Amino acid sequence: MRDIFARRFIALLLLAMLMSAAARVTGALLPDAGQIAFHSTSRMVQDIYLYDLRTAKLLNLTRTHFIDERAPAWSPNGDAFLYVTRGAANQSDELFLRDLRRSTSRQLTSDGSNSYMPSWSPDGSHIAYVVAYNRLAVAPFDNPDQRRTVIRGYNPHWSPDGSTIVYTGTDLSGSAFIGAITPDGSESRFLSVGAANFMDANWSPDGKQLVAVASRERSLDLYLLDADCLPQCQSSARRLTDNPGNDHAPEWSSDGRYIVYTCAEPDTPKTDICLLSLQSGEIRILTSDLRGAINDAAAWRP
Repeated sequence: MRDIFARRFIALLLLAMLMSAAARVTGALLPDAGQIAFHSTSRMVQDIYLYDLRTAKLLNLTRTHFIDERAPAWSPNGDAFLYVTRGAANQSDELFLRDLRRSTSRQLTSDGSNSYMPSWSPDGSHIAYVVAYNRLAVAPFDNPDQRRTVIRGYNPHWSPDGSTIVYTGTDLSGSAFIGAITPDGSESRFLSVGAANFMDANWSPDGKQLVAVASRERSLDLYLLDADCLPQCQSSARRLTDNPGNDHAPEWSSDGRYIVYTCAEPDTPKTDICLLSLQSGEIRILTSDLRGAINDAAAWRP
């Protein structure tokens, strides 16, 4: 009898040790910001979902019929997000605000110019977004229609200190480049030059690096660049992904250890949300339950 109890005790002890080790490993794979919003066509229309890394659960945040909602951009406190959908009156793409505390949505822009790709300033006072497909605008959050068009470009992202907006532009030859501009449009500079086709850049949390997309070979991959020495050091960009399909729309976790992005297999329009560990190089697909859909525009919840 004692032998039976001893064997059971040892088995339980080993199980506890294994569970503890598994918890440590799982915890090491998780960033400090544990929720990611993105849009998906899994219901035929595009809805915005929330994925929780700790529970691996999905929550549909906008479930509506016959209306697409896409491109979520979190407020700095994580209580709300901007997104793009059709306006009620003019049927153009407009910016809306979803307040998660009140479970309400309201329209922010309404001039019929088509508004896309919102990005919130770090202090929450302003937003940057794209108007009429290629005009980068900056506006007070509480009155977006009082916007200032600062330059031609798209994919705006604020620097962590709020002093600069990085964006994607195209030159006369059609090549893409990364540019940086102050929110008032008074100063601008090139962060990449030539035919390198860097685009869709996003700041690291400390502002020292940029993750960007480039098409140096057959497809789009992610690259890491040192922000302070650009464009002189663009040739030393570190390649992060080597995917036969296209990788794009990267965004950092707040601790700087992970990048979430859109990944795709070759020769298909279907995409997934992937998570890259910068320390180990491990890549995880987060949207396995939504395979076969277009999953795009992932954004970390602060």
